[in-house]
Amino acid sequence: PRLGTEWVHFASDDAGFPTLDLAFVERLVAELTTPLRYPTESATVPFVSADPDLLYAAGFSNGGGMGWQLLNSSLEATFQGFAAVGKALDPEKARHYRASLAPSGATPAPAPVAYIQGTADSGYRPPFTLQEIALDTTLPAFTLTEMLDRNGIPLATNYSAYTLEI
Repeated sequence: PRLGTEWVHFASDDAGFPTLDLAFVERLVAELTTPLRYPTESATVPFVSADPDLLYAAGFSNGGGMGWQLLNSSLEATFQGFAAVGKALDPEKARHYRASLAPSGATPAPAPVAYIQGTADSGYRPPFTLQEIALDTTLPAFTLTEMLDRNGIPLATNYSAYTLEI
């Protein structure tokens, strides 16, 4: 069956943790990794299909948020790695995922992650301000700490050890 063309939208008063995006991605992956071959209208590469062992999740801004949600969900093992640009990990999503694993005693599996966040991006500082704040109180610092912990890497005493000035 083909996926519909309608994307799911949430109203501001919706309650509960949103999982419809995860269901959409699960169906999309299932469809793209079936043995079917998809026509490309190219003479040199007439058909393509996705290798289920080579799936990666990457996104920019809200797409990066979706990558974090995939990493912190039951779909995590579907992907070989994750990348997020301009979007820090939402602490609520990380806590929700850890809580969902707690009854079984499981912990989040290590995962390859690439994360890029500019210091002028929203989410780095409090909204609508250029106020300097302590680096360890920012969402990027939370994201870095969470990913280091998840991958069993000790946190350095100084966040600048993980910073690349461009």
